[in-house]
Amino acid sequence: MRVLLEVCGSANFETKKDWNKVYEKNAEPVYVKKFDIGRVFALKIIYNIMLQDLFDEHWYDITTTPQWNPNFAYMERIECLTSHCDVLKYATRDIMFVKGREFLVCRLYRKIGTNIYVAARSFEMDEIPERRGKVRYGIS
Repeated sequence: MRVLLEVCGSANFETKKDWNKVYEKNAEPVYVKKFDIGRVFALKIIYNIMLQDLFDEHWYDITTTPQWNPNFAYMERIECLTSHCDVLKYATRDIMFVKGREFLVCRLYRKIGTNIYVAARSFEMDEIPERRGKVRYGIS
């Protein structure tokens, strides 16, 4: 979380100077930059919804994501560690002959002023095996 706050607070974060644009759809670019902790992705989208409402849907109703986002096969909360930290297991859908990727991720959020910061990191754990037909993948 400390690194996330440093990255978001840096002068180059808003301008994306020294960041690489890796994708763009509907005039919404996705940027990536390599840091000591791994690759950090940044996407800025303007929604016509209150921030707290958007966050609540993203945090508390995460298991409904596959109902409105066709890229996801499933999304489940494995464990709620604290009110600010949980563990998710989710997977993308198969695309033609390519098996969907499954992710095991720990998320943490902090509300600072009017901003809400969410950090996520994938990890591996033998006690939580990958679902049959999916390939476990990491985001780092």
